[in-house]
Amino acid sequence: MTTKRFNDAKCVLNGLFYYAIEIGTVGHNPIKERNFRQFQIKPVNGKKEIFTLSGRQLLLDYLEPIEDIFSLSVQLDFYLICRIAELRALRWTDIEGYTIKIQTQLLDNQTMNDDLTFNPLTYENVTHIKENTDYGYLYMPYRRCKASAKTY
Repeated sequence: MTTKRFNDAKCVLNGLFYYAIEIGTVGHNPIKERNFRQFQIKPVNGKKEIFTLSGRQLLLDYLEPIEDIFSLSVQLDFYLICRIAELRALRWTDIEGYTIKIQTQLLDNQTMNDDLTFNPLTYENVTHIKENTDYGYLYMPYRRCKASAKTY
């Protein structure tokens, strides 16, 4: 069982017990009394579809003559190999010499009101990367592309 499936099942049970308390069927929620850390959940190493080197090069060759912002951002991401939120947070100040620092991510937030309408979408540049771990901070060298004068 994966961690996600375990947490989903726990969430459903939790909701059922709270509903049962609300209608007076039970007096307390036994889910809150359990120590779930005692259960060993093995990580799942599922097969992920990734670009092969030849597929990556085909896409880069196709996108190279296209000069719109979307094409350029996909090309940059394929050269940097970073997450979308990290790519969106990059600034000119993140470049030092021939190194790009990837140490922030741009998150979008949108909250729902009590009347089920949404507040405007806001963006927040946070100073941590996914999972909030030290090994996620990256310093990536960049190089000039041989085929053109573009710098990646």
